[in-house]
Amino acid sequence: MYGPEFVKNKEYIYEAIHYLNYALQLGGFINVTIVQTLSTCLYEIEEYRTAIEWMKRAMHLARKSGSSESLTRITQYILALYKAKSPEGDPSRNYLLNDLLFWIGQGKSKFSNIDGSISDLCKYCADGMIDFIKYLLNNDQSSFEVRKTLVSSCLEALNQWQGKKIRYQQIIRECKEKLKDLRPPPITVDLDSESSAQYTIPNIVMPFSLDANIQHSKYKFDFFVSLSNVNREWVNNYLLHQLETKLHDNDIAFKGCIADRDFKPGSTIISNIINAVEHSCKIIFVITEDLIKSRWCDYEVNQALVDMLSTKKEDCIIPILLENVTDQRIPKKLGHITYLDLTDESKHFQEIMKLKRALSLEYD
Repeated sequence: MYGPEFVKNKEYIYEAIHYLNYALQLGGFINVTIVQTLSTCLYEIEEYRTAIEWMKRAMHLARKSGSSESLTRITQYILALYKAKSPEGDPSRNYLLNDLLFWIGQGKSKFSNIDGSISDLCKYCADGMIDFIKYLLNNDQSSFEVRKTLVSSCLEALNQWQGKKIRYQQIIRECKEKLKDLRPPPITVDLDSESSAQYTIPNIVMPFSLDANIQHSKYKFDFFVSLSNVNREWVNNYLLHQLETKLHDNDIAFKGCIADRDFKPGSTIISNIINAVEHSCKIIFVITEDLIKSRWCDYEVNQALVDMLSTKKEDCIIPILLENVTDQRIPKKLGHITYLDLTDESKHFQEIMKLKRALSLEYD
């Protein structure tokens, strides 16, 4: 396994990312190797979050009978992001351990055997896996049998690769003792129910299904993104990937419009903005201080409002709060509209799902 610490010159990686993006934009059959390589390049330059999302796409494309390498890399990248979070021991990082548990579960349901992935994680990401094991031992929100089996597998692999190292020996022993003491949660009996016993179902956030048949036939684009130049990379590498690619079987890919890619050369900026707003079902505003300061922000807001009134497209404007901006700084014309909050990274998944749900609504 490699990582950012082995990178000597990022310029070569940036160039590789450019060509990989170009290959994906050509359309047609999407090769899993291209997607996987793009994710790896992003990981090498420490773009962990975007690397994770692209590797999820690679896992979606992978054959069920094939290698679980995409699972290994997703989980490795999640632990890299977990390690990058500070301060160490901060419980606010635990949402990443929950993500890790979820994707291991996804891998288990897709691939016939994931022992190799668990082994690689314990070999190359031992500290993160120790935190994951402790998280499983102390977290009673997931299935008892799943926790017991997974902890046992992780400890076995950890002992194989790290058992001779003094700093891990005591930790492994303590975790094994705690595993022995692990007991299933008590049965909750509902005396008013016909059933003699009911078990509490774990409250784990899972992806929901979208109607893959939804199409906004009236519009050329499902959405137009209004952004500042400063946030261009975030939109191109993260937001568009989330919205324009299928990440699992029940997902849906939308068609977006952004200035860099879709504005017509030779036309004025104003005519391009008018055309983009008129031909997009939804208008997304990525709210940051830089967008607020942009001289085009107010014009795009006005144009969106005019279009909404003229076509009666209610709820066609979707603000996304990307930075902590006070209510007083948010443009007044957007102040009355409920926005999505992406300032808290632990809630990105839920907020992106809300956005996809909003984009999937079609108007008469």
